[in-house]
Amino acid sequence: MTGDPIDKEKMCFGHLTDLEMANKVRMLYRDTLDHEAVVTGARDRIMWLSQENARLIAERDEYKAKMIEFSEKGKAVLKEREKSKELNKDFSKIIHDHVVLMQAAWIEWQHGKGAEKAMVWIENALIGPGQLPDEDEPYSTESQAWYDANKADPFPKCFCGRPSNILWMGKGFCCEQHYSEAKAKELVFAVDSEGGHCD
Repeated sequence: MTGDPIDKEKMCFGHLTDLEMANKVRMLYRDTLDHEAVVTGARDRIMWLSQENARLIAERDEYKAKMIEFSEKGKAVLKEREKSKELNKDFSKIIHDHVVLMQAAWIEWQHGKGAEKAMVWIENALIGPGQLPDEDEPYSTESQAWYDANKADPFPKCFCGRPSNILWMGKGFCCEQHYSEAKAKELVFAVDSEGGHCD
């Protein structure tokens, strides 16, 4: 019985509570008729309690290990969250400073020394981090096309291959003329598909 798992329901006096079993052992005398059964029941109960205790210790240790793991993961998540907060603060400051810079350039243009001096504000902001457009880059001499090609989320390219600044029905267009042509073609296609005329 020592190493085998014990089923409490099948052991001797298994129906008794731990306290009832302890009382039965306490009241045991050598000449008690069920002496052998009580001793066997006491042995089985002690083994069962020992196994239960071992199982509960193992369970506790497993939960403890999981708690440590979750704690470590939690610390890592909190660290990443703090890092993200700091990045967000930095990005917010950068965006804020860029807006203030453009406002300062506008003030210089409207109330200061004119457009030439206003551009000094813009140029200084680009030279510092090395962001002046390279003359050899595509569209580096066309302001609208440069913006359309290099903004964070550009529209799909126009059917002519140039960057788009007009978006219609999921398609991009670089100018009003190309937009109008595509719209006219779409209208003709719609009329032909219906087999009728627009009144």
